[in-house]
Amino acid sequence: MVKNAQSDKVHRLSVIDMFAGLTITIIVAYSLYLLFARHPTAIPRKHQVIVEISSLESGLTEFKSNYGKYPPSKLNLYTTPSGWESDHKSRELIQSLWPKFDFDSCGGLNDRHVEVICLNGPECLVFFLGGVFDSKSGTCVGFSTNESQPFQMTGERKRCHFEFQSNTLPRPLNSQGRLVDVDSDGFPEYVDPFPNQTHPYLYFSSHNHHEYQSNELQNKVFEVYRKTPIKNADVWNSGKTQIISPGNDGCYGAGGYFNPLKSAKILSGSERKAERDNIANFTLAELSDFTDQAELGALVLSNRARRLTGRRE
Repeated sequence: MVKNAQSDKVHRLSVIDMFAGLTITIIVAYSLYLLFARHPTAIPRKHQVIVEISSLESGLTEFKSNYGKYPPSKLNLYTTPSGWESDHKSRELIQSLWPKFDFDSCGGLNDRHVEVICLNGPECLVFFLGGVFDSKSGTCVGFSTNESQPFQMTGERKRCHFEFQSNTLPRPLNSQGRLVDVDSDGFPEYVDPFPNQTHPYLYFSSHNHHEYQSNELQNKVFEVYRKTPIKNADVWNSGKTQIISPGNDGCYGAGGYFNPLKSAKILSGSERKAERDNIANFTLAELSDFTDQAELGALVLSNRARRLTGRRE
């Protein structure tokens, strides 16, 4: 009886300890949640970017699930029927996303002062994940549920595939938060959370297993990242997309060949050095993180070789 009583006592203490530990874990987790929810800057900026790129990628995956393909990274939008008639490639692409698109009314995009809007990669990322941009509120309001006029501003809206922050962390280019308009065409780009960032996320679409195309941004050509030195061969995220943050220094670099095992050498030149703090959706880390890991790995192997040599001697 004494042993059973002691056993029951130990069991009760174990249960109490378990619940006490669980309670403390819940309290700590909830406290961290409140801290990060109320003070997102408490998370290191680099990690904020990594989480955000992952969320953007999830939005692209959701878009593909709903529309059958990833958003393009280059597209012309027209505000006149004749414009759509002259560009069969853009017309076919829009029609593949919205089969009932009304080209006579330009899908609701007929109140602009220009006849054509040439969207680049960063603009396509915001446009297709956030929908139509409302300049009055400075927010993306999604696309219309009217399949023939998805670009109209009024009426019921479809849910955005990503909620772009527009009213926090005001940027120097305008007062619309992290949504900026580099070329002032009314179609914004999105910058990462690094302080004073002025260069938006780059976005490249493989056009569903077709080759990536280098996009030109602000007169600087950036090549999509690939796994080999051979151009247009064995790209990263083949058949999918590439999202790239310029990192804390705000410089993209040249892009192109990137091999994590050889990153120390690849990113050492003057043209590629700026890419060391770039963050991409196929790495979810700074490119220099791989450089440091490669250097560390080489150091470990070197030390092991010395020890083996010493033993042989």
